[in-house]
Amino acid sequence: MEIAIRKHRVDDLQKRLSVGDYEGNDPDVRSPSPEPIYDQKTGLRTNTRDVRLRERAIRERLRLIEELRILDPTYVPPPDYRP
Repeated sequence: MEIAIRKHRVDDLQKRLSVGDYEGNDPDVRSPSPEPIYDQKTGLRTNTRDVRLRERAIRERLRLIEELRILDPTYVPPPDYRP
């Protein structure tokens, strides 16, 4: 059962990352943003909400794939997976 849930979550994260939908919670109920960090060369902000949510989704996806590889030796990771 746990394996099926993890596989479903990996698929869900894969779809969200492909379309750029990182916002998984209610926009009215979110924690305050951290202090902005700017790129020294371009002056653009590097820690926007989208960037932070995308990185969090990528980290969760990688963690789940690693767990699935340990729990189910027959599991085949997505084609774009790189350990």
